[in-house]
Amino acid sequence: YRRRRDVSDLRQARATQETIRRSVDRSRQLRQQQLLEVAQGGRRPNQIEVAVCWSDLLGFGDELKNIRWDFSDPSSSALVSRLAHFALNAERWIFQEEEIIAINDGIIRTAPKKVDVTSEFLKWIMSCAVTHCVATGRDQDEGGVGVRTVICEGAQVVYSEPTSDELSGHARLHSLMSAQLNTAFSKCYYADALGSSVGLKQRGLYIEVTILEYLAR
Repeated sequence: YRRRRDVSDLRQARATQETIRRSVDRSRQLRQQQLLEVAQGGRRPNQIEVAVCWSDLLGFGDELKNIRWDFSDPSSSALVSRLAHFALNAERWIFQEEEIIAINDGIIRTAPKKVDVTSEFLKWIMSCAVTHCVATGRDQDEGGVGVRTVICEGAQVVYSEPTSDELSGHARLHSLMSAQLNTAFSKCYYADALGSSVGLKQRGLYIEVTILEYLAR
């Protein structure tokens, strides 16, 4: 009886794997078709106005150099702990349906900029500010440098919609909508990379002036 059950379980597992494989193949074909249509000019990608909040954990790169990029170094545990607390802080302050992406030592938050929900957009800005202050305070309490945050507006161009394999976690190519072509993120990242050379101090919170003008309407 046990042998028959094991064989049945194995067949079921193989059937499940085959179903997943077929679903992934269909999703890949759909995504490739979407990309091909945009690449050949047959379909115009969707474009929406968004704002992006980029928060950078300061001094992280220098700490990586200090451990020679080797996480077997005993002192690397403090570095990983610092990064985990940074991500945890962002998780606790997620605002409604926004999408948050953690990439290395940075957090990307994206929100639509809609005229009819200005108050909600302001709440999102405030959420970003609170997250920045809490993350900086905690990081400094633990001996870190803190966080620098830049908020900019721009266009988000979506040339590939999410497919079922991405949503289920079986995709090989992950094309996150908020990170496909996002000029707001590009401006944030560029400004942060320039840093002190353009007057952006450590632990500062910087908001593009056009956003403030938008909120003041």
